[in-house]
Amino acid sequence: MLTVSCEIHAGRPFPVRAKLQLDEGMLCLFGQSGAGKSTLLSAIAGFLPLHAGEIRWSGRVLADNRRQTPPWRRRFSYVEQQANLFDHLTVRQNILYGAPDRRSGAVKDVVEMLDVADHLDKRPSALSGGQRQRVALARALAADPVLLLLDEPFSALDVAAREQIMDALRGFLRKRRLPTVLVSHQFTDVQRFGDEVAVMDTGAVVQTGTPTDVFARPATRRVAELLGYRHFVPAAEGVELAVHPDRVVLGEFAELGRVYGGRVERVFPFEGRMRAFVRLDGGGVIEAAWRDANGVAGQSVRVTLIDPPRLPCFGSSLLPHHPIN
Repeated sequence: MLTVSCEIHAGRPFPVRAKLQLDEGMLCLFGQSGAGKSTLLSAIAGFLPLHAGEIRWSGRVLADNRRQTPPWRRRFSYVEQQANLFDHLTVRQNILYGAPDRRSGAVKDVVEMLDVADHLDKRPSALSGGQRQRVALARALAADPVLLLLDEPFSALDVAAREQIMDALRGFLRKRRLPTVLVSHQFTDVQRFGDEVAVMDTGAVVQTGTPTDVFARPATRRVAELLGYRHFVPAAEGVELAVHPDRVVLGEFAELGRVYGGRVERVFPFEGRMRAFVRLDGGGVIEAAWRDANGVAGQSVRVTLIDPPRLPCFGSSLLPHHPIN
């Protein structure tokens, strides 16, 4: 079991404070760049000192503000955004570098799962960025760690490879019951990979829970914005509805949520699909998924906000709204 209750300064403009616990499964640290996710992961790995608090593994103190167990004695595997392979070694030698049993079936399973068998006799310089990242993941798993730490490890992969690797890796980790902490600034990664998520903002953990629960019930407007909710519609005195583009449907479906009338401002392609800005009759603009590629500006529509979260209204957004022209 990993237990974290600590404060980290490490020369940052603001301290990173966190209270987390991981028994098994996949925990995701989610937030914008600079939120403190990688700093916290580095402290768990043993690369940064603690200013206060402690980090425990299986009840044993690994670090506090007086001492810490060196990284190489923690048996944690750590994979960064950059593969950081040994260029003078072959792929095979890189993968086996920290493996306790070089002939174990587990190493073969890792190689097959990450699809690097055809590259074992190559040098890292002959590989693409995505292939190098697969090798880095294979090396981390071949070391037989008790905890896997991943800092944006899928960033070098294209979308199709990213999803394939995440799904294969998740199944592999579940089968071996290897607890994992993943850092990501993309909530789609969190939803696909994680069992639990800790949302971080300016050095603090601001909400925890399952990805489904956190997405459906963000605790604050700021959390909603980080999760991709683009607009906020007044609902009552001091209350507003958080609107996510993928949670808006064209048409009137009162059984699913709130129905509004509006007028299309603009229809545009977005990530292989269509979206539209709709100006509501009561005021305000929302961004909506759009099925009709022939939709035109100016047409009147009815839209349904699917079960939108209700949030206290404390003023303007911290994130910029999208323009409508």
